[in-house]
This record gives sequence, structure tokens and C-alpha cells, in this order.
Amino acid sequence: MFPTKMTKADAQARQERDILHYGARYGVRRVRALVMNADTSHLLADGEHDIEVINQHIPRGGALEGLIPEIREREEALRRRHFEILAEG
Repeated sequence: MFPTKMTKADAQARQERDILHYGARYGVRRVRALVMNADTSHLLADGEHDIEVINQHIPRGGALEGLIPEIREREEALRRRHFEILAEG
């Protein structure tokens, strides 16, 4: 079962690992800037929160991927190709 709670500090630590991971390919400063534009963790008090609240404020994992234009474009191209294949029969 997935956790239903997470601390703000844990989420931010995971976010930083993800920034470094994706930054290796897309540039750490660039990825960090994209994330910081979407991050609203300053609105959260320190401590533990429901994971849904954390997810709304601190992009990590797939949410972070969605901020990177090259990944979004690649995913969209794959989706279009998938529908083309289905349409072909």
C-alpha cells in the first residue's frame, strides 16, 4: 500500500533527487527553474501532510517530468502514434 502521508521535508528531498536525475539530461539549472515555477511548497507548513496536499504543492516524479517540454512532446508523439496504430486496424 502506498503511504497516505509525507513530510514536507521528505517531499522536498525527493524533489531534489528528481531535479538532479532529470537535470543530468536536461540541465540542472533549467530543470530546477521549471520546478521552482511550479512549486508552491512555501504555502505549506513544515511537517506531515496528506500525500494529495504534498502532490499539489511539490512536483516530483511524473509531475516533474510533465514540466519538461521535451518529455511532454515525446509523450504526446507516442500517444498520437498509438492512436494511429489503433486506427489502422
